[in-house]
Amino acid sequence: MDIKSSTLPNFSNQPSNTATQSDLKAVAEQFEAIFVEQFLKAARQSELSDGLFDSSEGDTYRDMLDKEYAKSIAGNTTLGIANAIEAKFSRFLEKE
Repeated sequence: MDIKSSTLPNFSNQPSNTATQSDLKAVAEQFEAIFVEQFLKAARQSELSDGLFDSSEGDTYRDMLDKEYAKSIAGNTTLGIANAIEAKFSRFLEKE
């Protein structure tokens, strides 16, 4: 689930909007993954002491691992964030 500006649908209130419900669902899940990733980052920063083998390489690895955990959590569980976003913004989609 990579976020690329060229593939994100336009959810404006313009009549030329061609976004579909599946596009909205994908973007909502991506937002939920970003939210979970920020939650995991905050949890990691609450460590009580420095580790013996902490390094910038380890931090980079942990960031990548947190990103993958976030994608997995957002894709496999229902936190309700993606559902709320879909419910709120589905009214901006064209009726087919």
